Amino acid sequence: MRSWPTCLRQPPLSLPEHLHDAIAWRLKAAQEEHENDRLFYEQSSLLLSKAASRIYDLSQRLDKLAHHDELTELLNRRAIFEKAELLLAAAARHHWPMSFIMLDIDHFKSINDIWGHSAGDDILRSVATVLKKRLRESDLLGRVGGEEFLAVLPETNLEGARILAENLRTAVEQHTVRVVGTERISVTISLGIVIVDKPQPGEIDAYIKQADRALYHSKHAGRNRATISAT
Repeated sequence: MRSWPTCLRQPPLSLPEHLHDAIAWRLKAAQEEHENDRLFYEQSSLLLSKAASRIYDLSQRLDKLAHHDELTELLNRRAIFEKAELLLAAAARHHWPMSFIMLDIDHFKSINDIWGHSAGDDILRSVATVLKKRLRESDLLGRVGGEEFLAVLPETNLEGARILAENLRTAVEQHTVRVVGTERISVTISLGIVIVDKPQPGEIDAYIKQADRALYHSKHAGRNRATISAT
């Protein structure tokens, strides 16, 4: 092992006695400052994480408000039309049939007049739930008017749409809604169905108007029934 010449060896460093306390104080202050910085960064990271989570939750809520009806939580008119356009384009590309069903709660104004708007809201929510439970994941359902709903059914032909429409009509007719205390009432729906065997992109408005005309026919034919129209 190499050793330095005796003349080059330095004696151990010795601090003056009066500096011991000052250095100890500085070391303690540095440690405290380091600990404070650590706590600050930990708290800042936690706050930033919570803020990011809150911003995400708010963006999700805003997105839901922009695309969903607040009362029924179904798609709103704008959202279902936009999504239906995408489904229609896919159906046209793959030559799949497609069906549209317009539904309207019968005598809804009378329900509001007799039982009040709160009862009307309960009925809208209840009917929306009944309808949604009977649709496939691939189907669309939205509230497009006061008491009017639209179902968009990809890859659905005449027979499939007819069976579903009757299923929806019967399910709503047999369902009761509590409106005041223990009082329960039932409602019916009228339906207009359009079957599109050869879908054409960009024709959503035309198809829905045709379904609306079929619904109008059901209303004037006595309500609580479905009218089918094919293109």
